[in-house]
Amino acid sequence: MVYLDDAYVQIAPEEYKSYQENVRNAHEYLHSGQMDMSGWVEQPQKINESYLKNILAAAENIRAQSTVLVVLGIGGSYLGPRAFLEWMEDEFQHTDKSPKIYFAGWNLSGTYHHELINKIMDEEISVCVISKSGTTMETAEAFLLLKEILIKKYGKDYSKRIYAITDPVSGALRKEAKEKGYVTFDLESDIGGRYSFLTAVGLLPACVAGYDIQKIVLGAQKAYQACMPQEIEQNAAYRYGVGRRILNERGKVIEVFCAYEPKMQHFLEWLKQLFGESEGKENKGIFPTSLVFSRDLHSMGQFLQEGTPLFFETVLSVTTPQKDVSYDGAINTFNEQNELVRKGVLQAHSKGKTPVFTLTAGKMCEETFGYWTYFFEKACAMSCLLLGVDPFNQPGVEVYKAEVKKILTAK
Repeated sequence: MVYLDDAYVQIAPEEYKSYQENVRNAHEYLHSGQMDMSGWVEQPQKINESYLKNILAAAENIRAQSTVLVVLGIGGSYLGPRAFLEWMEDEFQHTDKSPKIYFAGWNLSGTYHHELINKIMDEEISVCVISKSGTTMETAEAFLLLKEILIKKYGKDYSKRIYAITDPVSGALRKEAKEKGYVTFDLESDIGGRYSFLTAVGLLPACVAGYDIQKIVLGAQKAYQACMPQEIEQNAAYRYGVGRRILNERGKVIEVFCAYEPKMQHFLEWLKQLFGESEGKENKGIFPTSLVFSRDLHSMGQFLQEGTPLFFETVLSVTTPQKDVSYDGAINTFNEQNELVRKGVLQAHSKGKTPVFTLTAGKMCEETFGYWTYFFEKACAMSCLLLGVDPFNQPGVEVYKAEVKKILTAK
């Protein structure tokens, strides 16, 4: 379901082959079950009918009792569900649906949360809180705020409107959920937030919004099979992961994720977290950033063509966008023009000596989203292992959290 075009990165076959033994070793290690936080690797195969039925039942209950669902989370717990809904929803009609889905707990802006409260105050509200520990500051603060609103609106029945996705055994949120009787879903202790979309983290909001989560899972299962071969030539995810390492060795330290479809904007944001948090360690790694074309060609096109050559591009493309439009007398539809621009920019950037990967899928649908999610998780993990860093920890994040805690405690 994903075609990798690496003709414009100028990597010779023997360069790829030089990594084959390391790829084979990394693959076996990744699938050995010995790595901490690697539970996502087998997740597409673990999802069963019982698991999906529980999500469907909760989604039906939320739709029956609510006109608004507020999803609380940060990092992958926010970016994954947000990316999926942007990918699928009609940009100008999604707020007409019921229940409407809003996101909170991904920032500490008083303005944002004040405006959210004003928006939902007269609605029937349910809350989905996603936190493994229950103590992540942004999410915990938003949960306290929303919980207060629920208690004022519904009294002792407020707990029937809270759905918690959290650690299966421990943590503040698990303890509270057990005491208060919240509906809960396990976020397995060996799956980190940025690798969690193919759990209730992503599947519950998607199901509440009315999308077919079985198709998401099917896409992920197809990607699982496609990403199993250990041979680089047979595995596009590994080939892309190796290609990133080769370009990094050539001095490319920035990866620009690009899309010509605005509906992919938050998917690009998810990719930035996936690669940035997984790879940026020990003073190593490629800095991920993102652009949406053709908009950003009018702001960053000059730099991409002639700026400091520290970067390469990874372009995400689909052959069949969800919709198209034209006008009387037009030579091309909008999507046809968009594709022509993509081809022209590829040629121009190639002339400017910028390496460009292009990853192309068929349709923008649930199945493709599930496929790409697992595909990029696997590519990222391989790229990190070849770099010699642990893809699944984030010690740098813990440093800033500790400093913030000191300041808050001092107050």
